[in-house]
Amino acid sequence: GKSDPMDAARIREYGERHMDKLEDTHFPSDTVYELRELYATRRMFVMQRKQLLTMVRCDAHRPDRSATAQDMKQDMIQHLSDMIASIEEKMAGMIDDDPELSKTSEIAQSVPGIGPVTATELIIKTGNFKRVGTAKKCATLAGIAPFPNSTGKSDKGSHVSHMGDKQLKSLLFMCANSAILHFEKMRIYKMKKHEVEHKHIFVVLNNVANRLLKILYALIKKGEMYDPKYLQADPRLKTQV
Repeated sequence: GKSDPMDAARIREYGERHMDKLEDTHFPSDTVYELRELYATRRMFVMQRKQLLTMVRCDAHRPDRSATAQDMKQDMIQHLSDMIASIEEKMAGMIDDDPELSKTSEIAQSVPGIGPVTATELIIKTGNFKRVGTAKKCATLAGIAPFPNSTGKSDKGSHVSHMGDKQLKSLLFMCANSAILHFEKMRIYKMKKHEVEHKHIFVVLNNVANRLLKILYALIKKGEMYDPKYLQADPRLKTQV
């Protein structure tokens, strides 16, 4: 059967059995909470402005349209643009005033391809890279982490989940596109995968986005800026213990 006392007992038993798997919970700071709310408000205003712009473009093809209505729509578009700019300025000021967030944002933007919007989005969605503590978890959150899909003799290859954060995924794909143009290592990687191995461009972008996250999390962990002249040590030269 099923009842609240029985469910509570089973939950407690599960917790006692897996005590060694418990992890500390890191709650975001008050600044991150406020940034999250401001970002959600900005996103709402951006969507409303996009709807109005679409209406104005459609109205341009209509033979009969109200001049008063068009002026009101244009005024609302301008008002929304001013509000969006004000929110972005407020968010940038909050990040600059917080030493920890400012350092994180600076490190994130030092990676070629990652701009201020994506840096702010990652800070909010990952709790300043504490709530989502690894690149793999962040990729899973964004829906760009490949997972195997096989059973027995059937192997359907790796697939990404469609339940990820679509907004974050879109931003990471735009960062990947930018990195391919301005990041020499990513440009060579894209040529190898797309032109030599004939991988689909979306698969290549997905891989580039994952690589950017790995680089970013490594820099955040070290507290260092991205160095374009950095050369990774050959693991074969490491002494064996």
